[in-house]
Amino acid sequence: TIKSPFDFVSTDRQYKWTHRIAEIHLSVDSGYFDKLNDIKGYRAPITLFGYNDFDGNNFEGKHTTFHSLSAADIYDKKDLHIPRKIVALGSMDENYGWLSTYILNRTIPWVFGIGESNPYKPDHKYMQERLNEFLDDPNLVMLLVNQFNNITHPKVISLPLGVESPRELWRSIHKYARLDATKSNLLFSAGSNWAFRPTIRQCVSEKMGNLFIVNEKLSLLDYHHQL
Repeated sequence: TIKSPFDFVSTDRQYKWTHRIAEIHLSVDSGYFDKLNDIKGYRAPITLFGYNDFDGNNFEGKHTTFHSLSAADIYDKKDLHIPRKIVALGSMDENYGWLSTYILNRTIPWVFGIGESNPYKPDHKYMQERLNEFLDDPNLVMLLVNQFNNITHPKVISLPLGVESPRELWRSIHKYARLDATKSNLLFSAGSNWAFRPTIRQCVSEKMGNLFIVNEKLSLLDYHHQL
């Protein structure tokens, strides 16, 4: 039940909150899992796989550099094992997640791929098989990711994308509730004209007609109004 703006999952485009709650930030250029060898104690530390640098303190300010530690990075580094128990956070972004999965005609193909993808090659393995080698590691307690994925494993938990401006959304909800506003369309789309997106919207529009509303650029208030 949403009782206040604080009940929304609040986020931003670089998911700065994941950087703050993670005790250890890992990347390829920091030696993969090497930092974990220096951690003492029995509790499994929260560990971020891949992270951003920002030009402000406490992970504030403008994003400057991304340090990768992707599933492909880990898979390509043969015989790589987690040296101690951890709770892992996959690096998050507004467009993709650490385990974002390619779905034919639904997503772009470069977001997630590890190992040999050609099923006719002798070293081919299905994505789930390749990931299980990593996910079954007894030192991986849990892996939290964002965005859609098609990976089935008891350790993988997919988090909601969240809301970038929860207070503004909260105000808008109550504003239009007081005005007794009603929806005038069945489906609403707000997006850029990047690559094939206009073609997709056109296909949907041809099927739905006036029930489908398309907007390219909206103010936050107008966006909430349409929602």
